[in-house]
Amino acid sequence: MVETVWVLDRAYGFRRQEIAAAIERILQAAVFIVQYEQEVFTAMVMLREGQGSFADALIGELSSAAGCSYTYTFDGGTTQLPNFRLL
Repeated sequence: MVETVWVLDRAYGFRRQEIAAAIERILQAAVFIVQYEQEVFTAMVMLREGQGSFADALIGELSSAAGCSYTYTFDGGTTQLPNFRLL
């Protein structure tokens, strides 16, 4: 999913709203099996709402699902995401 988002953004120039809509359509399509579907959905919502990048949001959601309280980062851009703490 991260690679798909990257291609839609960098190669095709989709805006975040368009990318979020594409992710949502993939999640709704019966022909796809998406690992960590709930975490992907939550990251898609965060992207749609402008709360950081899809990749960062997904990392945070996967960390939370694994039982982590926070994901520590050197990236100041992730501080708007609820699961990140700046080192």
